[in-house]
Amino acid sequence: MKISVIIPVLNERECVPGNLNALRQTDWIHEIIVVDGGSTDGTLGWLQQRDGVRIVEATVGRGIQLNAGARVATGDTLVFLHADTRLPPDAGKHLKATLGSPEVAGGCFCVRFQEHRPRLLGLVAAGINWRTRVTHSATGDQAIFVRRGVFEKLGGFREWPLFEDVDFVSRMKRVGRLATIRSRVTISARRHLNYGIWRTVLLIYFLRIGFWTGISSFTLARWYERSSTHMPPPSAFRILMRGMFLRPQAPQRSGPGWPVIRGSPARQDREVRSQVKQEIAGFGDQEMRSKSWDLSALLRAGGAVLLGRRPVLSIEITRECPLRCPGCYAFDSGHLGVAGPLRQLSDLQGDALVSGVLELVNRFRPVYVSIVGGEPLVRFRELSILLPRLSSLGLEVQLVTSAVRPIPTAWRDLQNLHLVISVDGLQPEHDRRRAPATYDRILKHIAGHRLIVHCTITRQLLKRPGYLEEFTNFWSNRAEIKKIWFSLYTPQQGDRSAERLAPLDRIEAVAELSRLRARFKKIDLPQRAIESYLRPPASPGECIFAQTTLCVSADLATRITPCQFGGNPVCTECGCMASAGLIAIGRHRVAGLLPVSAIYSFSRSLGGQLARMGTMLPKQPGLRGPERASTIFKLG
Repeated sequence: MKISVIIPVLNERECVPGNLNALRQTDWIHEIIVVDGGSTDGTLGWLQQRDGVRIVEATVGRGIQLNAGARVATGDTLVFLHADTRLPPDAGKHLKATLGSPEVAGGCFCVRFQEHRPRLLGLVAAGINWRTRVTHSATGDQAIFVRRGVFEKLGGFREWPLFEDVDFVSRMKRVGRLATIRSRVTISARRHLNYGIWRTVLLIYFLRIGFWTGISSFTLARWYERSSTHMPPPSAFRILMRGMFLRPQAPQRSGPGWPVIRGSPARQDREVRSQVKQEIAGFGDQEMRSKSWDLSALLRAGGAVLLGRRPVLSIEITRECPLRCPGCYAFDSGHLGVAGPLRQLSDLQGDALVSGVLELVNRFRPVYVSIVGGEPLVRFRELSILLPRLSSLGLEVQLVTSAVRPIPTAWRDLQNLHLVISVDGLQPEHDRRRAPATYDRILKHIAGHRLIVHCTITRQLLKRPGYLEEFTNFWSNRAEIKKIWFSLYTPQQGDRSAERLAPLDRIEAVAELSRLRARFKKIDLPQRAIESYLRPPASPGECIFAQTTLCVSADLATRITPCQFGGNPVCTECGCMASAGLIAIGRHRVAGLLPVSAIYSFSRSLGGQLARMGTMLPKQPGLRGPERASTIFKLG
């Protein structure tokens, strides 16, 4: 094991000599890398006179400096050390023992303060160590360490002025286990002593609450800098309270274009203040409007669950499709189980289809309707009658198509209609799989509409570096595209195709999506949803999508189980965007306290009891399909 120690510094002339001398006396460190952010107190000059230390110069910013050090490191284990943090003498032994377990992605050390007085510092250190063990979280002064492969897959630290360490550890936990080494690093209490222990502790937790409620790292950094003279302004408390109740996802901007926060000239300081104000104003009313719609939808969905119904109805509107796409789950031989292949199922047309769909909607009373196929546009005449009717009922309707024919112009004015175009990558790869629904035809058929484009990430798409970025850039530049969605390939049991993602492929895909999401505004995937791809539900019983969605096939009488994929999907490798999105919603805390998943579970449990009592439930149609203990309503 080769261990690289990376130390970011900025005007740390007093701390660096003692720390480096202690590190150079060990025999387990492969290399020491010090990344200077533009020190003006002689730190860089002192370092340049020392042997055995690799010096890197970078723009100021802890995340930027840590990433710069990691890029030049040659070790297979990276230890990120603050200039005023001292490793214990036995750190090497503990690191090697801890990383000997393959399930460990990285970890941190417990802490103690260098200063022994006042005694209250010991209580603060004990609180930090307790928080680390209980919540499995860590901050940068705890000497975070990580396997190099994991660091690269995660894309390194976000280049934020604050909480880049907390964010990195949060993402690392989704890859593997976070280990806490009980041996303690020694940290400095200089800020606690300079500004007051309780004041510093309260400030830190104030900022942490702000961070977890979605307030921008750059906004929090301004409050932190101002705290050197006084506490954050009153507006900060108002924004924090709004964040606690609405949890706005403020944009976390990083990289070139943002001026330096710490030690910036007055002109840059004014620019930062201006950009922060714009940022706060930007997510205010807009987020409030979107959250009010989300709350309304959540209440309606929760009411449906409480009444024993599933809030989402997914309908395979037809068995017909002119395409023969490899790997299409809808036409897999086991998709409908004993009901037989989809192409052999009876298919409704004309008035029978229109009345059949409206009857399902009337009986199940969903909040959201998803129309899939086959190819839905094969039934464009029936849909031209159905869609306005569903829109008039106030339902949110999603229609997923390959755009094999022009989309009717009358659909442009329908409220609550979300058109989703499914593609298989860029034009060469897509056209090989989906002819005659080629890129040229798609672009012609969607002209004049506002749509969402969706792509499923397979192993082949990840083989070419930069492929997803090229794909995202192409569709982001199309005026008709309002959102871009990505799913990961979900295999069926026994799938040995070249499209199936290996565990490291999933990590790579998630890391790439996280990077792209920060760059392209049209990628409509919350970070929590992206990260949920690394922790999919282990079974249909744990999948919110499977538990809240009733999937019906083309005869409007056969139920698809356990979810829209049908057959026997490998749930532990699920890449369904709907499932990931619902997991993210489930983790959302109403009023910053109660998870939506807890409300759903309670409603589901109560709804099940009411169903067994035979009360409050509308009469349900008889659908063919296997009975499952997880179903809320009774199926014939």
